[in-house]
Amino acid sequence: MKKNKSAAYWTFVIVRVFSVILMAITLYTGHWLGFFNAGLTMFVTFLPNILKKRWNIIYPNEIWVVTLLFVMAALIFGEIFDFYYKFESWDTILHTLSGFVIAMVAFIIVKQLNEEVDIRVTLGSFFVALFAVCFSMAVAVVWEIFEYVIDTLFGTNMQKSGLVDTMEDLIVATIGALIVGVLGYLYLKYGKNNMVGRMIEKQEELSISK
Repeated sequence: MKKNKSAAYWTFVIVRVFSVILMAITLYTGHWLGFFNAGLTMFVTFLPNILKKRWNIIYPNEIWVVTLLFVMAALIFGEIFDFYYKFESWDTILHTLSGFVIAMVAFIIVKQLNEEVDIRVTLGSFFVALFAVCFSMAVAVVWEIFEYVIDTLFGTNMQKSGLVDTMEDLIVATIGALIVGVLGYLYLKYGKNNMVGRMIEKQEELSISK
């Protein structure tokens, strides 16, 4: 008997098909930024299998779905369909969520590496949480650099109001990361049952390669 596919599986399949269609449309119309964004979204759909095969890192399906939907909301709906202009709070919400999701991803990576890889130094609870926060902040900085480069090269307006937009994005992303850092630390150090702790413990292999 074949095992029923999860909702996460079908979410990835639908997004993959949607990305291919959007890549074809943007290629035909010469919308190169849209083509790049759709291609990047497509790449994210392959990440679960890449991380599993390369480093044996497994995330909860919920994390993958949220990550994928975030990428779509930012790169496709935000940039290609102009949701950043149509909805005033779209940018702020997404950057806050990005800080949370990326910190969550980093937290799970370090925790799994601590447990599964034979290394001489094992990070304590505080430094696992600190790494997750710093990693998330670093990604946020890289993203802002990416926005600046794209705006400079292609004459787009990803930065919206320039420096003000950049600083607001970094601040809300840091807030999202700090929430994960604090809750994750409390879970690792004191065993506090919270949302981050439950996500860390829940490991499900998401495979859409078959």
